[in-house]
Amino acid sequence: MQLNVIHSKFILVVLLLCSATTQAVVKSRHSSLDVRQLYVGGRLGIGVPLSLGRSADEVSFHDVASIGFAGKADVMWMVAPVIGIGGEVGFNKFPYKEQYWSSLNQRGSFDATYRDVSAGFVGRLIMGNYDVKPYFGIVADAHLLMNDLNFDSRFEGTTQDESVNYKSTQIKPGFGVEAGIFFKAGQNTQLSVAARLNVLPFLDAEEMTTVDSYTFIEHKQVVNPHGNQNNVEVLVGLHFRTKSDKKLKKH
Repeated sequence: MQLNVIHSKFILVVLLLCSATTQAVVKSRHSSLDVRQLYVGGRLGIGVPLSLGRSADEVSFHDVASIGFAGKADVMWMVAPVIGIGGEVGFNKFPYKEQYWSSLNQRGSFDATYRDVSAGFVGRLIMGNYDVKPYFGIVADAHLLMNDLNFDSRFEGTTQDESVNYKSTQIKPGFGVEAGIFFKAGQNTQLSVAARLNVLPFLDAEEMTTVDSYTFIEHKQVVNPHGNQNNVEVLVGLHFRTKSDKKLKKH
């Protein structure tokens, strides 16, 4: 139910931005971002785990992880009045979801963290008047996934010991789509608000199997859900033009 609400809100944001873009194109034929100028900036926000790519009866990233932190730093070069290209680096950190892992917490000390360091290319189509500029973006990137799971059983040293210390580090490709708005915040400053869908395809989930004292399988837990580490980010940030108006007038 919660996931359906998240999907609905994301679709609503995209539709509102589409409407704003259509109106902006009618009012203006160009963006206020200066052509052949470099903008540098950073953004902060949240990441929401999704169950995208998993069926309803399968354990997903949305089941095992909670809403986490998202941060990005990027550069953008305006190659045309409505086109910006550049690169970015990002960092996401998702804590574990207590509701899902509560059974292990009752049998010992448990902790898990899902971290993602990304770097890649970003292209944006930017439209609007001088103050409000809706945009759409595409992202092609690589992700360094670092997932840790640690469980110290209170039955350590016995036949019921289920202690696990799991670490996984992988580099995998990904892509994303983004919709947002630039707001003029000063002569050389743009405020941005955006929503982005991040997808990591071609990845398989990894499972931890626990057994009882007779070596019979008790249950399986998805501890490294790479195939499900898709997420939606909501980001707010600032971009600064590297040349001031005074320097631009000299050229």
